[in-house]
Amino acid sequence: MNNLKWYQKNPGIVLMIILFFPIGLFLMWRHASWSTLVKAVITGVFAVLLFWNSESDNESIEIQHETADQLVEEAEGNIDAGSEDLGAQKRLEAEQARQDSIAQIEKERERQKCIDDADALFLNLQDMYVELQSFRKTRDFKNYGFGRGGKYFPWLEKIGEMRDDPRNRCCLIYKGCVAGDLEMLGMEYVSSEGQDTDYSISTSKLFK
Repeated sequence: MNNLKWYQKNPGIVLMIILFFPIGLFLMWRHASWSTLVKAVITGVFAVLLFWNSESDNESIEIQHETADQLVEEAEGNIDAGSEDLGAQKRLEAEQARQDSIAQIEKERERQKCIDDADALFLNLQDMYVELQSFRKTRDFKNYGFGRGGKYFPWLEKIGEMRDDPRNRCCLIYKGCVAGDLEMLGMEYVSSEGQDTDYSISTSKLFK
């Protein structure tokens, strides 16, 4: 736009329309940044004024010029207002897109953290499962189970603490099990004196 000559810019075009009507009209259609509707309205107005001019005196010409100036100013004002509204809308859309992107990134970060928490807790549960399998058929376990003060009571205490771990929620979502399932498996072995049952077989699959 900075390389345009003065008569190719909006103020110069307005001046040319007023002083050199046919040339100004051509320049308007060729170079003006106004919308097609505005250009058509101005052309129509001048067409009417030109027709009226054939039946009017010099005083009416001055009135026509003033009317034309006013129409051009109003047209430019409408263009500016429209541009401001469009700019505001674009800014709102850009800000909304930015907020959506931030929300999506945060959601993905939370999801990944939940997956990591589930993996970490599941590894601990697998270790506890292996430990349970190592002693469930021993004589001490068959006789005393998880009795307080007994050899295997610490296992039950530890699994009880893991049951309250908030990571159980993520472990259930991504691994399909929680610490409470392993606790129930241990109690099942107490009831069966270390022998497998339908319940223990199906529950054991969760930790393998």
